[in-house]
This record gives sequence, C-alpha cells and structure tokens, in this order.
Amino acid sequence: MKRISIILLSVALLYGCSEKSGDAGSYIYRRSFAMRFSETGYLELRESYLYDQPGIGFGIYLDMSSSCMYTDTGEKKEQYDAFCEKYGDMTYNRKVFVYYGEISSFQMYSFVSVEITSDADYDDLHPAGSSLADLFIFDATSAKPFVDSGYEMHEYVWFGDGKIHKTPYYPIYKKVSDVIPYDFLMLSSGSTGAGGHLHFESLPTLSQTHTFTVTFTDERGETFSDSLQMTFE
Repeated sequence: MKRISIILLSVALLYGCSEKSGDAGSYIYRRSFAMRFSETGYLELRESYLYDQPGIGFGIYLDMSSSCMYTDTGEKKEQYDAFCEKYGDMTYNRKVFVYYGEISSFQMYSFVSVEITSDADYDDLHPAGSSLADLFIFDATSAKPFVDSGYEMHEYVWFGDGKIHKTPYYPIYKKVSDVIPYDFLMLSSGSTGAGGHLHFESLPTLSQTHTFTVTFTDERGETFSDSLQMTFE
C-alpha cells in the first residue's frame, strides 16, 4: 500500500534512475528472472527523512568485477546457471521488454543477519553498544517470493494515483529482530545493487547524538558494515 510506494521511492532515491538510452530497450528471452549475480562490494548508510520521519537508508553495492551474466559463455555461464539453480530461478521462460541498463542483479551470497548498535545510550533498556534490533523496522523488497510463487507479480496500490500496479518485488517489513535469512534472498536490485530503509520504532530518550553501526553478515560469514552519525533534537 502506501508503505510499498515508500519502498519504491527509497530505492530510487538511493540509486537514482537506471542508465537508459532515452526510453530505448529491446525484447530479451530470459530463462531466469535474474540477469546477473555479483559478489557484494560494500554497504553504505544514509540519513533519510521519508514523510518527515527520520530513518537510515542503506545501499548494498555490488562488485561488478566479480559478476556472471545470462549472456556469458563458458565457465562464467556455468557459474551464472549454478546461481540461478541455487535460488530456484530456472523456469521464468519468457520474452520481456527490458530497458537498456535495467539489469536485474542480485548478490551471489545472500545475507543471513543484520545487527544495529549505537555508541551512545539509547534508552534505559539499550545502553551503548547493545543491540537495537528490537527498535528498528527492516523495510526492503525481495524477488524470491516472486520466483517461489511461479513468477506471479505482487499487486499494490500506489497512493500517487490510486491505481493497482504490479512488481516482481515483494515487500519485507518487520522488526530487525524478526528478520530471517529467507528475507535477504534476492533483495530488490537495480543494475548496481540493492537498497532499503531502517525505520525507528521509537526515538532515543537519553543521548541525543548517536553513531549507528549497521552490520550485515552473509552466508559465508563475511561482514559488511558502515556507520552513520545522527543528532536528534
């Protein structure tokens, strides 16, 4: 609903528009929905104010030098096929119009957890350095439910026009403490990475200035962290 439109807006704000040659594109046959898999490059946090509510936007940027694509041949194509099989994305089997630059890219190795801490006392129950996972909402979208549904589009109403729209990306909206590994599979992606938001359920009541550190851990045990300072009045 309205929140879904916020997700779509947040991704656009994080990454800007896709690279296009005007409105040009072409019809491409795709056996799989995913067009590229890449290793995770780095995490970037940004302060955000969606509808005047403070939050933390996050960008998960991919390493294009480690990619494998549907157009590859040889070992790279075998690698791409293996990741498609890993994510169960093997029967899309359709010819669809794709704008130039709009490549659906996903992480080779998905995250399995996310942690949030602050260097200052947040409230009486959350001293500096303790987990804040119960105080934030994880807000992102994933193509994995689309794949698992047999490629049924998710319907939502965009508050801008009140009309029903469809997207292959399904919403994830839950407390960080309730997020499970499945939620990180095939996070919604542009050509360079994925993104989302961390919403505050309650604002700090003790220290007014906080340096938040967000750390994602992937299935191999690799960690990706970034920090962001925010001041609350």
